[in-house]
Parts: sequence; structure tokens; C-alpha cells
Amino acid sequence: MTPAVRLLVLLLSAACVYAAAPIEWSKNVKLTQRDFRGKVPASATDTAHSWVGLDVAWECRGGEARSHARAIFDPDQSWWRTGTPSIWGGINEGLSRSQLENRRTAAERDQDLLRHEQLHFDLTELSARKIRRQFEDLPRACATPAGDSRISAAILDIERAWTDEQSRYDNDTDHGANRVTQRQWELRVLRQLEP
Repeated sequence: MTPAVRLLVLLLSAACVYAAAPIEWSKNVKLTQRDFRGKVPASATDTAHSWVGLDVAWECRGGEARSHARAIFDPDQSWWRTGTPSIWGGINEGLSRSQLENRRTAAERDQDLLRHEQLHFDLTELSARKIRRQFEDLPRACATPAGDSRISAAILDIERAWTDEQSRYDNDTDHGANRVTQRQWELRVLRQLEP
């Protein structure tokens, strides 16, 4: 088999040139509001947007395999809207007394939203780990004709599942507004991130 280079970048939005380096996922570093440096689009309705992606590359050269898979966050494509009203509503929205009592302060809402956005990044890391596990078989794949096509198909399956899970997470948690479901997702993902 001739040396082949395969580069697959799986991203939630279109490819772009980074003005600043992307942030690679780390168990010791969490996102902060300062990491959201992108301009809020005029048509945006969300309070925040995390641009997360999978940076994946592999090659077979001379029967040897080289690869990497990492979860990344792009600060320049991610944005945070400040000064927005509570997503939990207020008096003018006709909420009940118990709903009003459960309203959160702006700082608490920001922390809730930041945890929600961090979990998008954490889910991306879980998918990067699945891809890295696929790469454990890459040396054997590189030694067989068209073996890397099997790896490619497996990675595409992981990418599809990752995209579906990101959507399911937002739907289940109502973009973080459902605090009970948000906490359930956080606990589940935290267990999966443990070594």
C-alpha cells in the first residue's frame, strides 16, 4: 500500500482559520466567560454559543500509524451575550409564585449556563476518546490493503453519534434551563470522564 495521508476534521460548524489557537480539552481546565470571544451574531437568540469540534488526523506511512484525536473549543467562534434577561422568566412573563421564588440571580444563571456550555465540550472529549480507542487498531489497519477505510467509517459513525448527542443534550436540558435534567447529564458525563 502506498503511503496515504488521511485528514478528517469533524466540526459542528464550517471550517475556519483560527485567529487564536483553539483550546484543547483538559480535565484540569474549565471554560470561563472570558473564553467566549466571538462576536454575537445579530440574528442570535441564544444566550451563549460554544463552538466545539473534533480535530482528528491519521496517516499510514511505511506500515506505521500516526494519529491524534482531540476535543477543541474555538474562542473566536464562541460567544456570550451579556445583559440578557433571565431564561427562567419574570413577573411580566406571568410565572407562578413558586416559579418566581426559584428565579436565579444573574451570577447563578451565568454559572449554570457556563456549566451547560462546558458539558458540550466534555461530550466532545468523550467522542475524542472513542476515536482514540479506534486508533488502537490503526497499526493493524495500516498493514492491510484499504484497512484505513474501516477506521474512517468507524470515525464517521462516532462523529454522527456525537452530533446527535449534542442535539439530544440541548433538547433534554432545554439548553440548560431544566436544571434537574442538566444535573443528571452532568453526573453521567462526569462518571464517563473518570479514568
